[in-house]
Amino acid sequence: MERKERAYLQHYLSTAKERKQTVNQSQSFKKVRKLQQGEEIKLYDKVKLLNLTDHLILNVMIVPDHEVNLFEGKWGETSELGHLILEGSVLTTFECQEIEYKILSVSGMRG
Repeated sequence: MERKERAYLQHYLSTAKERKQTVNQSQSFKKVRKLQQGEEIKLYDKVKLLNLTDHLILNVMIVPDHEVNLFEGKWGETSELGHLILEGSVLTTFECQEIEYKILSVSGMRG
């Protein structure tokens, strides 16, 4: 075995415990799932809205105000739209700035 191969093998064997811990931690994360009707919508949930006025589907995420990026569909929690979404649940219909919306589905990290 060459010197480089031996050094790599020693490093690989010495870090086996750390790699195993990393794998175990990544498996312990909660999985993304769709919310059922009546479940509470929280920050960072992905919401699919139907614009009933113009018949458009919008994909939005409600985030804290300092992370707002409308080009990526991230709306602030204190914005009118964000506030109405966080108050609603799946299949809720609401009106925002003279446009009627319906929440079609919500997916998020849940245990």
